[in-house]
Amino acid sequence: SPIRNALMGIETALNPTDFNPKMQNYSFTMAVTDYAAAIILPKLAEMLERDAPGIDLRTVPNDNEEIIDLLDSHQVDFAIGGCYPPYPERLKYEILFEESYVCLMRKTHKLAKSEVGYDDFVSAKHLRFTQSGVATSILDKILAKQGVKRRIPLTVNQFLVAPLIIQSTDTLMVLAKRLVDTFQDFQSLHQVKVPVELPKVEVMMMWHNRLGTHPAHEWMRLQLKSICKNI
Repeated sequence: SPIRNALMGIETALNPTDFNPKMQNYSFTMAVTDYAAAIILPKLAEMLERDAPGIDLRTVPNDNEEIIDLLDSHQVDFAIGGCYPPYPERLKYEILFEESYVCLMRKTHKLAKSEVGYDDFVSAKHLRFTQSGVATSILDKILAKQGVKRRIPLTVNQFLVAPLIIQSTDTLMVLAKRLVDTFQDFQSLHQVKVPVELPKVEVMMMWHNRLGTHPAHEWMRLQLKSICKNI
């Protein structure tokens, strides 16, 4: 709202130029995709507990269709995930890291014994993950240009269920490499190179320009960049 925006401007003007996370309190709200949350939040929570005891963090779903309104209205401080420009100039963003894909299957799958070829890959059954619920993906679009359509008996929007389904069926799944690495406790899973050239995904953080010089926000942006350099 205009009143809240004005109050944020006053707060920014009155805040000291330095932010001391060990001594000051602050609450952040972040719109984060499930994938980004799984990769970033454990390390962020560890850092906050150790270095910033007065900082509170709340996350909400990152829906690209609503993210502009959420940032404009200051309902969220940051949006983190695969947000793609162009966006209005009042919204700023920075790439945190790039992600690539791998193909996941159970170790007893007939294709797990060697490198998976293109023909075997496209003729296999696939499990598809889509956070938005839209039944398509960048892989499907690339294959469609080649005149190929995968057999996808199951599409889910909860990535945490993926390893449970993969380990009990003969489906393949293409997922972000770092996300698959979080499934390391599932000893029955196996990952291989995707035999289709896929573009890397840029994971970024986005914020409203009015908070660009806010001391607490500057501090949090530095923490996020530091964490993502080592993941």
